[in-house]
Amino acid sequence: MLVLVTFKVGLESVEMRKNINTVAPTIQEIKSGTVAPGRSGLIRCEGAGVPPPAFEWYKGEKKLFNGQQGIIIQNFSTRSILTVTNVTQEHFGNYTCVAANKLGTTNASLPLNHVIAYGHGDGDDDDEGEKGDILVWNSSSKDNTA
Repeated sequence: MLVLVTFKVGLESVEMRKNINTVAPTIQEIKSGTVAPGRSGLIRCEGAGVPPPAFEWYKGEKKLFNGQQGIIIQNFSTRSILTVTNVTQEHFGNYTCVAANKLGTTNASLPLNHVIAYGHGDGDDDDEGEKGDILVWNSSSKDNTA
């Protein structure tokens, strides 16, 4: 974007042209780890843009707010961190990070899946292995820039 500024110095008018870069937001990285029920899970969304993007989080189509149902959201200039505390069945579903500025919007999603893992703790060949719960985060990304 080209900006033209005119100002007076003494009796003379001075024009100054300045090129100001503006960039639509991008999500550079969205990352999480695995988490077990009853524990806390964290998703980090790294973004860029000029001006810096504002971040929002959604679970499915529902916008998330800090402090709601074990959700903690921390927004910084280039990243947003979503923490899910005390993970339960209700936390499973698709989580989306949205980054937006005046030039556009982009988003990236991570579904929270529940996987049951079976193992044999005693080394026997019986079928009575211990059950354990593992949550797995997978990622996909979608851009909607203007």
